[in-house]
Formats: sequence, structure tokens, C-alpha cells
Amino acid sequence: MRKLPVSLLLSAVSLLFSQKGSYSYYCYFHDDPIQSACFTDGYFCGGPFRVNGSVILASSTSGRNNDPHFYSFTLSSGYYICGPSSSGPHANTSQYNRLWIELFEMMEQGAPWFNLGAEPLPFGAEQVEWAVLKGMAMNYGLYLTSAEVPNGSRILLEDSRITVKTSIYATPVIYSLTTGLVEPVVWIDNSPTDNFYLKGNPDSRGISKNLIIGTQGTICFSDPV
Repeated sequence: MRKLPVSLLLSAVSLLFSQKGSYSYYCYFHDDPIQSACFTDGYFCGGPFRVNGSVILASSTSGRNNDPHFYSFTLSSGYYICGPSSSGPHANTSQYNRLWIELFEMMEQGAPWFNLGAEPLPFGAEQVEWAVLKGMAMNYGLYLTSAEVPNGSRILLEDSRITVKTSIYATPVIYSLTTGLVEPVVWIDNSPTDNFYLKGNPDSRGISKNLIIGTQGTICFSDPV
């Protein structure tokens, strides 16, 4: 199976705002990034930013008030490229020439806020044992079919359960994440063209333990997860 680059970009419009008013991204995960893409003045990432490889960062301003802003910055590469082009110098500090990676005081502390040479995330089909994961869910976890989670379903994620609602008028179906769940694995056996919407409950304690959710389709996140 050919490895495909995977980009996961999750947005939350009204959570955090930069000084220019641009909306923040909850998190940014990318495999095999396009080097011609440049993160520059005014970019704001309110959650973790993690890339397999390197990225181009640039700033055209002399100060630091409008420089690229990250909650945390992690690359599997040992350097980033100081742009605006891919031919720029390789840098491994959180401040280089006119570029200040914000929040600078946080980045200056190093890992986990500013972390180069990190372990790459396993995005590729040959890097994750999907068949093993599916079998683990069927035998020891929670296995849901496409009939139970059809395209467009909403899933509310809480500490001890998930609630599935297949349509706006459907009765919610609750599945326990504690009773009978030997392994913390959930597999949704849907179509690659299907998607579902996973929402954290701001009023609950969230997830206090590791949980793996596998699916053939697309997961769209919102709220605390």
C-alpha cells in the first residue's frame, strides 16, 4: 500500500485570537510536509503543532509582537528552515535573525514546548497495525459497525462513556468505556468516504486515560478532547 501524506488540521473559531484577530487552530499534525508552505507573521496555533520533517518559518517584521505563535512546536527534523523560501538557512533555536517563535519565553525552555528531533508520528498505513487494532477492538474493546455509526453521526466523548447520535432526531445510544472494555480500543468499521463528528464534553472531566479510536473514514474534532 502506498504511503499517503496525511494532514490533520482542526480549527476552533472562537477559542483564541491573535492580535490581528485571526482564528486559532486547535492543533496541526502533518506527515511529509510541503516545503513551499510558509508559516509567517500573524499565524496563530493555539494547540500542539507537530510535523514529521521540517517546516519553513519566516518573519518580515523587526519586532516579535506579530511573529508566528505556537502553543508548542515539535518537529521530527533537527531544524526548521528560516524562510520565506525553502532555500533559507537551517535554524535550531527559537530565535533566529528577525524571527522570534512565540511564545518565546515558553519556547526558550525547550521540550516539550520547543522540541526538535522528536520521534515521528506514525501516519503511514505500513506504520500502524490497523488489522491488529481492529481485532483488539472486536475481542477486547468496543467494535461499532457502519450501521451503528453511519456517515455524519455525532459522538460525544466523556470519561466513562461515548454517546452516539446518528441523526438530529435519533435517540442517543450510550456505550460504556469502563464496563467490559478490557483494552481501551474503539474501532468504527465504516467506509473510507464516511465521516463522523467527535465532540468533547466541556462539562465533564474529559478523558483521564489513554483511548485509541480507529476508523476507515474521517474524524472531525471539536471542543476539549
